[in-house]
Amino acid sequence: MDEEKARFVPKGSGGYFCTIEIERVENGCVIRLINTNLEDFAFLMGYEKWLPFKIDGVLVCQGENPKTVKFMKGGVALNYIDAVKFMETRRRFKKI
Repeated sequence: MDEEKARFVPKGSGGYFCTIEIERVENGCVIRLINTNLEDFAFLMGYEKWLPFKIDGVLVCQGENPKTVKFMKGGVALNYIDAVKFMETRRRFKKI
């Protein structure tokens, strides 16, 4: 996985808009919400409640600003490769 960015959209959306963008940075990644907000993102992930929530042992929580989220496991933020792999396992999303 040599790419610097990965983008995911809801399945069935036709790929017209990007919901989440994962960008590789020095020792981790930045996970940005594009064309959506935290509440809609939580719904797309299968949760109707507000962040944080846990899926398959990964804590999904708000990032440093309202347009970012963090994926954490064991109190440590996931790196780029693990974050992309986590999103690839989500049935409601597809990678574009």
